[in-house]
Amino acid sequence: MDRKDVFNSPQAAEDKKRRGEERENYIRDWLYKQGIKYERDAGAKDGKKVDFLLDEPMLYDGRKICWIESKASFGDEEALRSDSGQLRSFSESFGPGLVVYWMGYIDGMDCPEGLYISDISVLEKKLEKPSGQ
Repeated sequence: MDRKDVFNSPQAAEDKKRRGEERENYIRDWLYKQGIKYERDAGAKDGKKVDFLLDEPMLYDGRKICWIESKASFGDEEALRSDSGQLRSFSESFGPGLVVYWMGYIDGMDCPEGLYISDISVLEKKLEKPSGQ
């Protein structure tokens, strides 16, 4: 019997990296079409890098966000717990933000204050400037 670890192989790691880059390109294009400027891979206080740091705060579904992080995975309690250190660092450094779990997420999860979650449906929405800007 040929036992190959297809989930942890170098090929699987390369595929995951490629999928992650593709999803980040979707967000890049979505922001570009809306004329929203951002910095790529901005460093937080602890050196962790956020995918998209918006040049100015925007509203996503009426909630202020300052950054967007792309996750080419499914968002459940375990993923959120695993990502929480990184996401907390971004919130402490930059303010509230949006995490896009491209494989979907469990609705109604208890997220830390200032952290919002979406899935691929984010591409159907438009960010807005907060009133007064």
